[in-house]
Amino acid sequence: MGIDKDRSQPTADPELRRRAEELLRAKTVEARPLRTEAESQRLLHELEVHQIELEMQNAQLSQARDEAEKALGKYSDLYDFAPVGYFTLDRGGVIRGANFTGASLLGIERARLLGRCIGEFVLAEDRPTFTAFLGRVFASWDKEECEVAIKRAGKRPLHLQIEAVASSSAAECRVAVIDITARREAERLRKSDRQFAEAQSIAHIGSWEWDTIADEISGSDEFRRIYGMILSSYDSFLHRVHPDDRETVNKAVQETLAHQAPYNVNFRIIRPDGITRVIHARGVAVTDGAGKTVRMIGTNQDVTERREMEEKLEILNAELAARASELEAANIELEAFNYMVAHDLRTPLANINGFCQVVQKFCAGHDEDCKKYIREIYDATLRMDRLIDTLLKFSRSIRAEMHHDTVDLGAVARGVASSLERTEPERQVTFRFAEGIKVNGDESLLRIVVDNLIGNAWKFTENREGTVIEFGVTEKEGAPVYFVRDNGPGFAMADADKLFLPFRRFLKSKVQGHGIGLATVERIIRRHGGRVWAEGEPGKGATFYFTLAADSY
Repeated sequence: MGIDKDRSQPTADPELRRRAEELLRAKTVEARPLRTEAESQRLLHELEVHQIELEMQNAQLSQARDEAEKALGKYSDLYDFAPVGYFTLDRGGVIRGANFTGASLLGIERARLLGRCIGEFVLAEDRPTFTAFLGRVFASWDKEECEVAIKRAGKRPLHLQIEAVASSSAAECRVAVIDITARREAERLRKSDRQFAEAQSIAHIGSWEWDTIADEISGSDEFRRIYGMILSSYDSFLHRVHPDDRETVNKAVQETLAHQAPYNVNFRIIRPDGITRVIHARGVAVTDGAGKTVRMIGTNQDVTERREMEEKLEILNAELAARASELEAANIELEAFNYMVAHDLRTPLANINGFCQVVQKFCAGHDEDCKKYIREIYDATLRMDRLIDTLLKFSRSIRAEMHHDTVDLGAVARGVASSLERTEPERQVTFRFAEGIKVNGDESLLRIVVDNLIGNAWKFTENREGTVIEFGVTEKEGAPVYFVRDNGPGFAMADADKLFLPFRRFLKSKVQGHGIGLATVERIIRRHGGRVWAEGEPGKGATFYFTLAADSY
C-alpha cells in the first residue's frame, strides 16, 4: 500500500510539524536494534495507517469546528434579530448586554446602550412599578413579570411586557422584553367600542348605514334593540314605520338620495311586539366620485318618553298659563275691589266723622255721657280709616313689581331707628346695628321688612328699662341670615307659627296694631326667595330671622 502524494505533504500546522521532527531526531539518536525487512515493512504500514487516522481525525475536527462556527453564527443571528428584546442587567438595573432588537426598542445604538441604567428609559409614572419588579427578580428564583411604558426620543412611547429571572449567582438577571403597544391600543379600541355601545344604550341612540346600491342596512346593537329586530333592507325598514308616517319618511329619504339634503325627520314605528315608539332620525348621504349617492349613514333615537314628557309639559304649561291668566284677572278685580271698598267705606266714615264733630259742638256744655259716646264713635272712625290704609298697603306689598338693586340694610335700619326716636324722644333705647350689610333685592319692599321688624321691637319693649334692639347678620349652612333681636317680653315657641298669619296678634298683648305687619314681612321675604322665622322665650326677648335667595343672583 503506497502513500498518496497529498498524504505525504506536511501538515498544515507548522508548530506541530516542528515538534514531530524533534521527536523523530531524538529517537534516531537512540540506539535501536536492527530490524528485519519484514518488521520494517510492518512498521511502515502501521505508520501509514496511523497517519491516515490522524488525517481523518483532523478532517473531523475541522468539520466540527466549521459546524460550531456556523451554529454560533446562527445563534448570534437568532439572538440579535429575535422578535423579542434580550438584556442582561446587574442588580442596579445597569445594562451589561443587549441584542439588536432590545436596542431598537429603546431607540439607542447597542454600543451606546451598554453601561446605562434601563430605568432611565421607563416613563416617570411607571418607574415605581419597574423598581419594585427588579427587586422581586433578585429576591426570588422565580420568573417575574411586569408591564411598563418607555419613552423614546422623538417617538411615541411603547408599552412593554417584561419577563426576567435572576442568574445562579444572583449578580445578574436575564430579561426578555416584548412590545405590546399594538395589543394595548387594540384593548383601548375594544374599550372605546364598549363605551360607545353603552352610551348609545343610555341615550337610546342607534347608528345605522344603508348601502343604497346593494340595498343592505346594517346597524348597531342599540339600533336593533330600538326596532326589536334586524333590518336588512329599505323595505324592511319602511314596513316598520307607522302607516300614517310612511309617506313623510319616504319623501325625506328620496330627497336625500336625489339632492344629498340632510335627513332629519320624526316618525313612529311599530315593533314586531306591537309596541309603538317615536323615533327621531338623522342622516347624511355619502356620494361617489360622480356625485351619486351610494350610501346613507345616520342615527335613530328613541324619543318616546321624551315626547310623552314634552306633551305633559305642554299641557301643564297651558294649564299654568290659564291659571296665571285667571290669577291676573282676579288680582285686577281684587285691586279694583280694594279701591272700591276703600272709597265706599271712607265716604260714610267721613260723613260719620263730620256729623260727630257737629254733634259735639251742639252738645258742648251739656250731657257728658253724650259727649263720651260721640268721642268713641269719632275714634272708631279714625281706627277704621287706619285699618283701610293698612289693608291697602298690605295688598300693594304682595302685588308690587320687584326691582333688584344693591340695598344697604344697615343704612335702612338706622333710618328706621332715627324716625322712631323722633316720635318718642323721651325713650332710652340702645341700638346695636352691624355695618356694611348689603344685599340684592327690592329696596322699597325690604324697607317695609326692616321697618316692621324694628318697629315691632320698639313697640313691644315700650315698658322695659334698658331696652336693647339689635340688627345684624350671621351665617347658617354657608348662607347669610339676617336678624332683628330685642330684650322685650318674648313669646312662647308654641305660638311661633302663628306670628306671620294675617290679623293674628300676640296673645294678651296691649300693643296697638292690626296683626298685618309680620304677615307683610313673610310675603315680601317669600317673594325674594327667602324665608322668615322667629325664636323667643317668655320674658327673655325675641329674635326674628330672615334669608334672601336674591343674595346669590
